[in-house]
Amino acid sequence: MEYNLKREIIKKVALTEKDKDEYAIVEDQQAGKVTWDSKKDMEQPLVVEFSKQEIDYLKKSCEALAESAYPYDLWATVEKIYNAANA
Repeated sequence: MEYNLKREIIKKVALTEKDKDEYAIVEDQQAGKVTWDSKKDMEQPLVVEFSKQEIDYLKKSCEALAESAYPYDLWATVEKIYNAANA
């Protein structure tokens, strides 16, 4: 069951070719970074709808990370996901 939830979540958050074109998303593999049109991202953020089961799984996953050490930027993302799941 969790495997299917993971797959569905991954499908929903995956960037499409249309997203890459619209937001000018470019990966520089040599520099190891990704750039995009942050102004458009702020004005028209991508929106993803999750089922109740998917939200519960995301909350559980965020809580499981609490006992581990990760970089600050990951915690900012985890906090956003967790807060949105609890809204």
